[in-house]
Amino acid sequence: MGVEDIVVSITTLVEARPLQQPVGPIVIPPQDDEVDPDTDPLGYAEGQSFMIEYTDAKGQQSRRRITVYDIVAGRNGIPCLRARCHERKATRQFRVDRIQCCIDFDGEVHDDVPEFMAETFGMPIRVARTRETSESENRWPSIVALLRNDAVLLSSLSRVDGTLKSSEVDEALNHLANIVERNNIFLTDTEVASIRTYIKRLRPNSEAISRSLVGIRASGPDHVRSFLIAAKKVIEADAILHTSEIALINDIAREFIGVELT
Repeated sequence: MGVEDIVVSITTLVEARPLQQPVGPIVIPPQDDEVDPDTDPLGYAEGQSFMIEYTDAKGQQSRRRITVYDIVAGRNGIPCLRARCHERKATRQFRVDRIQCCIDFDGEVHDDVPEFMAETFGMPIRVARTRETSESENRWPSIVALLRNDAVLLSSLSRVDGTLKSSEVDEALNHLANIVERNNIFLTDTEVASIRTYIKRLRPNSEAISRSLVGIRASGPDHVRSFLIAAKKVIEADAILHTSEIALINDIAREFIGVELT
């Protein structure tokens, strides 16, 4: 028996072994990120198998079993695992900085993903910690441009009663984050914190409010509808509806859709 025959025999036996059952529910999005065939190799894996919780470029979360065969360099040098996804029964590529945690089949959870990469694959820790920071820093102006109009009006509504409650900020933040992520920008924790700070710092003048009203009205009926829903949630967040808040949101609703909201 030659080397090639031995390889085939061992591989056949290994692949015939049933994969361990998942320790938790499997979650798969409708569609995965595409595999980039032009990535540069960073090294090899040896078929290490475990589960990952993963967030893709569209913000879709998944939980799946993988077997890793290659480590490659993605965009900006970010390491990626090229692996067999046992739920898709196909090869997929997973950016290390988008893996939320790794889970052994005995249930042990590894939240420090770079440390797990270093321990499992011998990946240098500095490489495992590579993140797309330059993209994150450069896209902040684009994020602000997407949310500015809604942020100005929601901030104004939340301040009508003279105070800005954390519950009001939370509702505004949820809406603004959804706007950004609908545009395929998946926010980092730092960017979410920056949006929260942005909301809290806003004290819009009449010109800013006027620009925002015009901008939202021109954004289309779906955006107008989602803004009005968010605006209602913001004024209701502190469980106290002031007459000034109701009057203002009704003025805005009449301007946008021709009828009062409350």
